[in-house]
Amino acid sequence: ARTDMLSTGIRTPIGIKVFGKDLNEMERVAREIETVVKEVPGTTSAFAERITGGFYLNIEPDRTQLARYGLAVGEVQEVIDVADMAVGLSRSIQGSVLPSERPGHLIYEIPNPLGLVGVITAFNFPVAVHGWNFCLSFVCGNATLWKPSPTTPLTAIATTKLIVDVLKKHNLPTALAALVCGDVETGQTLTRDERIQLTSFTGSEHIGKLVAQDVAARLGKILLELGGNNAAIVLDDADLELAVPAVAFAAVGTAGQRCTTTRRLLLQRNVADKFLERLVKFYTSLQSKGLIGDPTDSSVLCGPLHSKQAVAKYWETLDTIRSSGGKILFGPESPSSPGLASHLVESKGNY
Repeated sequence: ARTDMLSTGIRTPIGIKVFGKDLNEMERVAREIETVVKEVPGTTSAFAERITGGFYLNIEPDRTQLARYGLAVGEVQEVIDVADMAVGLSRSIQGSVLPSERPGHLIYEIPNPLGLVGVITAFNFPVAVHGWNFCLSFVCGNATLWKPSPTTPLTAIATTKLIVDVLKKHNLPTALAALVCGDVETGQTLTRDERIQLTSFTGSEHIGKLVAQDVAARLGKILLELGGNNAAIVLDDADLELAVPAVAFAAVGTAGQRCTTTRRLLLQRNVADKFLERLVKFYTSLQSKGLIGDPTDSSVLCGPLHSKQAVAKYWETLDTIRSSGGKILFGPESPSSPGLASHLVESKGNY
C-alpha cells in the first residue's frame, strides 16, 4: 500500500488516498472511482459473499486493535454481525419474471448496482454506521466513498485498511472502498456531486435537512438517519426496579450522545412522584459512587461529551430551561460549580 499525506501532515499507510480539504483531489478520486465501477463487472452475489466474508474474517481478530482507537468493542462487533448478515442476504437478491402482452415474450426485472454510494457518518458511532452501509451496499455491487466525521478520522482509516486488504487479496481496485477526510466543504462536495448515485447521511436533523436539499437539487437518491427526541412512557403499574435504571441508562449511558438516547419522560400521574424521586437518587449516585469519568474504565457509567462545543451547548440548554420556566430537579448550577469530582474538573476532558 502506498503512503499518502493527510492535510494535517500525518502519514497514513493505506491503499487509497486520504484527503483533508483539498476538494480538487476529492473530485479526482470520485472520477477514478466512477471509472473503476464501470470497468469492474457488477458484483455477483457469490463474489460479493467472498469479499464481505473476507472483511468479516479480517475484522474479527482485529476487534481489540480497533478498540484502541477509541471504539467500544461492542460497536466493532456490530460491524462483524452486519458483515455476516450481508453474506446471507447476498444470496437472496431477487428479481421478477412478468408476463408480457407480446406473444412469446417475458419481462425480466433484474436488480443492477447503482454505482457509487456516498456515506457520511457521525462521530458517535464512527465505525458501525459505515459498516451497515458498506456491507449491504457492496453485496449489491456498489463502490463506496466514505466521509467520516472530521473528529474521528483514525477509526475510519483503521477500518478502511481492513477492507483494502480484502480487496487486494481478490485483485480488485482499492478505490471500491474509498475514504476522504475533511470538514463541511468536503461533505458538500460529496452531496452535490452527480456521480454519487446514492448518499447516506447520519447526523443531526439540522444538517440532514441541508444534505437532503443538496441531493434533491440534483434529483439524487438519499438515506437519512437523523437525531431523535425519544420519550420513555411509564405507566402506574410499571415495575420501578426495572423502569428507573432502564430510563437512567438510556439517558446517560453514552452521555446522551446517540440518536436513541432518552430525552423525555411521559409519566402517568399516580407514578410520577415516586419515579422522579428514584430517578434523582440514581443521578445522585452517579456522583457519590464515582460513576462519571474515564469511559475506558469498566466501572464508569457516564463519560465526557465529545467536544467543548457540546459542553457549551449543555450549559446553554440548562439556561434555556430556566428562562422558559422549567424546573431542574437535579444538575449543576453553573460551569464554575459543575458538581464533578476535582480530578474531572482539572482534567482536559469535556466534562
